[in-house]
Amino acid sequence: MRATSALSTVAPAIVFLASCSGGSHSPASGIPLSPGWGGAQSYFHRVRAPSAAKTGIYVSSYYGTSIYGFKRNYRRGHGPICAIYTRQVYLNDIAADEEGNLIVPRGTHSVVVYAGPDMCGSELGEFRDPYGDPVAAASINAATGTILVANLEDHGKPQGNIAVCTLKSGCTQKLKSAFSHDIADGIALAKNGDCWLASEKPGGIDAGLTYWKGCTGAGKAATGFMNGSFGSLSIDKHGNLLSIDHKAGDGGELWVYSGCDPACTVVGGPFRLEGTPFFGALNEKGDKFGVMESAAPTGGTVDIYKYAPTKLTYLYSFDSSFALSSDPYGFAFSPALRQ
Repeated sequence: MRATSALSTVAPAIVFLASCSGGSHSPASGIPLSPGWGGAQSYFHRVRAPSAAKTGIYVSSYYGTSIYGFKRNYRRGHGPICAIYTRQVYLNDIAADEEGNLIVPRGTHSVVVYAGPDMCGSELGEFRDPYGDPVAAASINAATGTILVANLEDHGKPQGNIAVCTLKSGCTQKLKSAFSHDIADGIALAKNGDCWLASEKPGGIDAGLTYWKGCTGAGKAATGFMNGSFGSLSIDKHGNLLSIDHKAGDGGELWVYSGCDPACTVVGGPFRLEGTPFFGALNEKGDKFGVMESAAPTGGTVDIYKYAPTKLTYLYSFDSSFALSSDPYGFAFSPALRQ
């Protein structure tokens, strides 16, 4: 998970039509996928299968300019089924909503939304984030409703916050963390309008969680939050809050909490994760949890688990096609869990 203070726009390169999943594809706007599937440098058009998938997995990397889409029932060696060229680098986490719209926060102070339910849909729109460096987002319906954006820092100041935005009107409100000095990362939005922000406590010690009732007003510091470090947040079909505990060098963990309004109760975990991911998400049914491993030696690998609030079981992994040097981070199931 990284921040940037410099705007960097990457122009498309010369492209060649290529098939990602076998069979014919219809080319759209030209996009480079770099590095290409299998670790080699290669270029593709933005492509979709003849019958576009309506469910799948999205992955991204910090230094990559593209987002890959994979089939939900991925088979080793088949590669991505589609890709989106985002025009810029500095991508941290990505998010899908309940309708399959894809939300892409960019570290260059902007957020782009791509249409669902088909994977790798066309761009719906873009808005600027005036409140900081976007690293993660959450929305029930990004096309028509509220989009929450987690800002890592507030324009270079070590103070994370939430930007409250819509695709139509942009960002109109900033919610400050309950901590005086923190770096924000994970964000979650409940169907009743409550929201949470996971962040680093002052001095870089441990992690903190801030809760806003109705996602307005002054946030409250959650109690009973056991994470040793911060990472992405998710909400399961029982209303529990899933929190990744990123522990570089020690292997990541997943905690499951109830409440956190502001008092948290541990429901499950800590469950050991493969590698040290920052970001993860639940699938539409809420029975699978996926992450992108973001550190050596296996960074760039997607891990899928069977999920229950009191049990997490590793199922399988696959190569996301991002080299470790590109700093792979982002992960999303599309569509997201319908709360």
